[in-house]
Amino acid sequence: SQSIHYLIASPNSLTLRPRDFGMLPRIQDESPFQSLRSQLQADGARVSRVVVLLSRAKVEMQTLSLPPASMAELPDLIRSSVEEQIGESEEENAIDFLLHESDVATDSSVEAKYAFSISKKRLEELNGLADESGFSLVALGVRHLAPIGVLKHGQLAENALSIAVHMYE
Repeated sequence: SQSIHYLIASPNSLTLRPRDFGMLPRIQDESPFQSLRSQLQADGARVSRVVVLLSRAKVEMQTLSLPPASMAELPDLIRSSVEEQIGESEEENAIDFLLHESDVATDSSVEAKYAFSISKKRLEELNGLADESGFSLVALGVRHLAPIGVLKHGQLAENALSIAVHMYE
């Protein structure tokens, strides 16, 4: 699909207004962030922080089987496991992972279920495009794993206006 879907999430609001969500056509040779900025300005919406949800095809996703590990050990264990699965690459990757809530609650023996990676070059490109359009890219996610509930429980400041952007490339 050649469109940009967006939803503005405001922590203090209990309702969605028509300007809080929508779909824009992708304009060739224009950054999707710039298209979004233009639409938001036309609607009078003030948004500075952006959470981008990429399609599954744009993010490497691995299901991991790891030995139990402490939270402190987990990042290095996941990085080595992901690099082993991806294989040798000239490009460095940014790697993140998703834990089950029950794993986080115990903190003594954590087992990650999913790891995600994207090339650092692509991440820097997305950050640059967001910056050029006046947005701060605060997080990337995989679209099919990022319902609004996940966004609300994330590490987003309670007094900040945030926006979720679906980018179909």
